[in-house]
Amino acid sequence: MDDARLDVSASTFQVWMSQWQLSALDTQGCTFVLRFLLRSFSARGREDRFWTFLAQFLFAEDDQESAASNECMHTCKDLLDHAGSLNPDQARALVAYLGECYAEENDRHFWTTVSEAIQLYAVAPYSGRSAGTA
Repeated sequence: MDDARLDVSASTFQVWMSQWQLSALDTQGCTFVLRFLLRSFSARGREDRFWTFLAQFLFAEDDQESAASNECMHTCKDLLDHAGSLNPDQARALVAYLGECYAEENDRHFWTTVSEAIQLYAVAPYSGRSAGTA
């Protein structure tokens, strides 16, 4: 097998494994992973797909034009604040949604960050307000 096929296979396996680990996490674990992701991705530029995915989840509406205008009206800080204040069940849903979005995108940084967050949570689970913000 050539290096390109090995790289694709390894990447596909990482996505699959991380999705499986996410599905097995308890609700507090999903909240931890979400906060860890928000902290990690907060430095990404406004043009990054992360913000589009976040806005689509947080402000989804039946009218696509309204949803598109909502994406433009909210700053990255607004999106982070809103996502960081979700209740645990909503946090679980957002993590699942981002996982679906990034499964198609195959963003290695996203999946590496998810894997790191899951490993940290497994070693030292913490459910306080600052969970995932180390």
